[in-house]
Amino acid sequence: TFVDLSYNRIKMLPATLGKLRRLEELDVQNNALQHLPAVMCTMDKLRIVHIVGNKSLSVPREVQNAGTPTLKLFLKGIYYGSNDGKVDWAELNQLKVCKLRQVPDVLFSMNWITDLNLDDNSIHRLPPELGSLKALLRLSARHNLLEKLPSEIKRCKRLEKLYLDHNRLPKVPMYLYTHLPLQVLALSHNQLDSGCIPET
Repeated sequence: TFVDLSYNRIKMLPATLGKLRRLEELDVQNNALQHLPAVMCTMDKLRIVHIVGNKSLSVPREVQNAGTPTLKLFLKGIYYGSNDGKVDWAELNQLKVCKLRQVPDVLFSMNWITDLNLDDNSIHRLPPELGSLKALLRLSARHNLLEKLPSEIKRCKRLEKLYLDHNRLPKVPMYLYTHLPLQVLALSHNQLDSGCIPET
């Protein structure tokens, strides 16, 4: 089954879309979509989704370009991660077709997140909006291209575990030691010198 809704003014797809059990291809390109419904990642027969041209859509460009299997995994990570407070992009990376270059903006309205995994991407910077994730207990951004950290991370007052191995960090901000209740700080394979350890 193929449904073509392209070139309209649709802002939201209803959850009842899931009742189209035989839907195999959906064209919603060039609308006004901002979000995609969670039910899309549970529609087993849905193989092709066309979503380009939705300028306000909260799906990273890399995911949009990577194809429908990656899109469905992305939606699964967001919507079903909320069950236990965890958002993990590892499945996307295993497909070897999706390397995020920036942290998706959609994350910063998800203040329930306690565990965020951004490992194995091509992220150059963590944005200041990261500080809005007040419930965050664990953040892992290993194997990226990070060169600095935003000072706003100190607003994550519950952050206990921070994994930043295999990046390009030249120094460690003092506020990691003074403002956060860190139990684990992993910084191997960066570009640190002896100044990374604060003097008492």
